[in-house]
Amino acid sequence: MAPTGATSTLPATPTASPPLLQPQGTSGFEGDEFSNNLFSDLAPLLTLFGEQVTKQFLSMSMGWADNILLGMGPLGIITTVVSAIRVGGVRKLKALIGRARESPATAEQEILSSTSNNVCELWNGNEIVRQLGKCKTTEFVMFTSQDGEIQLADLPHSVHNGWLKLEGSESFYSSDKAEALSLQSPNIALNMDRAIASDRELGVWTALGVILQFMALIIPAVVTYHWKWQKGTTSIQAYAYPCFLAGSCLVTIGIILCSYVIEATTTETTFVPCDDEQNKKPLKIFRLQIGCTVGDQQFPSCVILNPKDNRIIRTSRLLPGSNKKTLTWAGLSSFLTIVGFICQFVGLRSLHWSATIIQLGVTLFMTGVRSWVRRGLAHDIKSINLNLDVTNLDRLALEIGERCL
Repeated sequence: MAPTGATSTLPATPTASPPLLQPQGTSGFEGDEFSNNLFSDLAPLLTLFGEQVTKQFLSMSMGWADNILLGMGPLGIITTVVSAIRVGGVRKLKALIGRARESPATAEQEILSSTSNNVCELWNGNEIVRQLGKCKTTEFVMFTSQDGEIQLADLPHSVHNGWLKLEGSESFYSSDKAEALSLQSPNIALNMDRAIASDRELGVWTALGVILQFMALIIPAVVTYHWKWQKGTTSIQAYAYPCFLAGSCLVTIGIILCSYVIEATTTETTFVPCDDEQNKKPLKIFRLQIGCTVGDQQFPSCVILNPKDNRIIRTSRLLPGSNKKTLTWAGLSSFLTIVGFICQFVGLRSLHWSATIIQLGVTLFMTGVRSWVRRGLAHDIKSINLNLDVTNLDRLALEIGERCL
């Protein structure tokens, strides 16, 4: 038999297995990573939108306080620029945004507060509607003399009789000009309860907006140059803050000028009671709306009453034509706003994520402020439906007298 060789069994050399990597928890909030994925890209772009809330604010702008308030923490940048171009009448820019053949009445209906022979305001029973066309609505003033006699007159005769005068004027307003104003459709929205915020309230909100916007520019400077926070693991680029600062300033100035272009295309007139001995008893102001069909919509016959303590009449009319100055400001403001937004966006992308969060917070807060300033648009209107034939003047007069006195 062949000898059997003994084989020695050596212990196998253990092979080293790679160490298992245990997940390590983060010591804090990874702000830059989160910001790069969401806020740094999305937050600046959010300011481009907000069409309806911006148009609502622009349609009731009456002065520089409103213009500055819109520029602090702006929202709806695209809407503001497009609105300035539409109202300003720059034909080349209107062609650029696809509005070359747009009627001026369409822009007036959507953006401005004025009424004219082409644009009117009507009450449909639930809210005020701006429509293209001519309505059958007339403003009346009911005056009670000292001996108890009740007199009724429209706006021109109220001025001629000495019941109303132009605000800030010692003499009676020209009845000829009042007649010209009454030939066009009356304003309903401007005469609602608290439709226009007081000058004091506007001043407070505007000052607060300026402070918040100033803080949104100062805090990133402190973060960048004093605290020297990094963006992730890298230092902040040298161009980041100067680009953000220049862009933010250009956007603010551009939005203010765009709002000015829109606001300057209309002229507002306010009539107040004459403070003399014969006007001791309060006036009652109302608007008689005759049922009609405007823009394929039917509107009922009704009486729209001013609030009890509101004894004034506000009118807003479109200024004729577009002057060269308005055209220049419309083009300049649009250019500044667009260039400023690009610079601001580039700067925010390179700054610490806190700069984006602060600017977004200011924008959201100021959007709420601007909506609050226009809170009067949400108030109910006191109206009386007239379910009768308005061509019967005697019966119409009795109906109005019974319900309005």
